[in-house]
Amino acid sequence: MSFDLLDIIPRDVKFTFESKKQSTCTIRLANKSDKDVAFKVKTTNPKKYSVRPNAGVLSPKSSCDFTITMQAQREPPPDMICKDKFLVQGATVPEGTTEEDITSEMFAKDDGKYVQENKLRVILVIPSETPVQSPMNGVHSHQSRSVLADDVFGSAKFGALPELAKNMELKQENGKELLEAKLLESKSRKDMEELESFKEAMKSKLNSLELQLSAAEASIARLTEERKEIARERESLQRELAVMTSKKVVKKVQVGFPLMYLLMVAVFSLTVGCLLRHL
Repeated sequence: MSFDLLDIIPRDVKFTFESKKQSTCTIRLANKSDKDVAFKVKTTNPKKYSVRPNAGVLSPKSSCDFTITMQAQREPPPDMICKDKFLVQGATVPEGTTEEDITSEMFAKDDGKYVQENKLRVILVIPSETPVQSPMNGVHSHQSRSVLADDVFGSAKFGALPELAKNMELKQENGKELLEAKLLESKSRKDMEELESFKEAMKSKLNSLELQLSAAEASIARLTEERKEIARERESLQRELAVMTSKKVVKKVQVGFPLMYLLMVAVFSLTVGCLLRHL
């Protein structure tokens, strides 16, 4: 299925902006198909708008209206440009489906199911009629700008109103494009600044790590040299200990030699004496 199931009239959500006042817009949906069609209305800013009804079922060739209400706002957005949007979804449903039966799964694009989706932008306009006070016989009468213009300039002026409205919409579009371009440029500049800041931070961390690495290498070299020095001192002490041990043994031998000699002489004398007595 490649055709639209629903006609949406109008395709823009227009609100007359007045400070601290609610504004409403009515949208008509018409079922163009020969099947029951369920619809659902979503918005990017649900806290700011209310939709009644926001879902329903249309029988073949029937239509219905839903009303969107914008909550009272204190101030208009810059250049009267509103970025809020609405999404209208439509999908065929079995005959007899009611509003209570509508679920999110009905609008899921699975198994090749066709779901119509239309985005509606929000357009803000200033009030077309503003009270104007003019003295008349000492009394101020309230007249709309349109009536006053008709009295002063004649009805020919109204022929230019469609063109004026078209120019105003064109200016709003141009202003919106300019604002989006400025926002994109600002975002790009911010991204570049964040990237430069990130580079500086990484460079600083790298320098810090290099300093720590140099200090660690110096500490390793110092500890290695100290270890070699300790090993040399230990070898020297071992050699000195060996020499001292050797000297001590020699001294003991030298001290014990006369005693052994006398003992041997005594044994020899006793042995000779015993032999002589036996003879």
